[in-house]
Amino acid sequence: MKGWITLADFAEVHAGKLFIVGGGIYLVGPGPVSMGVAAEVLVPWEDRSKRLDLRLALMDGNGRPFMAPTSVGVVQAPLEVGARFEVVPSPGTPAGAQLPFAFAFYMANVPLPPDTYEWHLFIEREDAPAARKAFTVRSAAPQTATQ
Repeated sequence: MKGWITLADFAEVHAGKLFIVGGGIYLVGPGPVSMGVAAEVLVPWEDRSKRLDLRLALMDGNGRPFMAPTSVGVVQAPLEVGARFEVVPSPGTPAGAQLPFAFAFYMANVPLPPDTYEWHLFIEREDAPAARKAFTVRSAAPQTATQ
């Protein structure tokens, strides 16, 4: 399946449409990161009315899952978001059409160290991501001595 990801100040889905504010983020920080992550999947006609799984996973600069602190303290887990979805064609949709499914979430105040990261969008159990989107967390500016 094909898909795409965009990063924004805010993103949400309403009535099947993506609403994106401040889209096109590629550079953030320094400091904790907040962003909307929006994705769309084009579901083939033959997969209509079938339950499918979607997963967005944050990868670090070495291509490994980013391990984030959990709410229980020192335990860490991969930073991932998932959903199970089903696309039912609207009346009048031509047979054979690709069917869009929009997905969005907001990530607030995540402590990401300076590095380049990538969101990977996985559909079902595919090994390769259907889409990728990179962004960079910049380092704190060096402080200069003032007299």
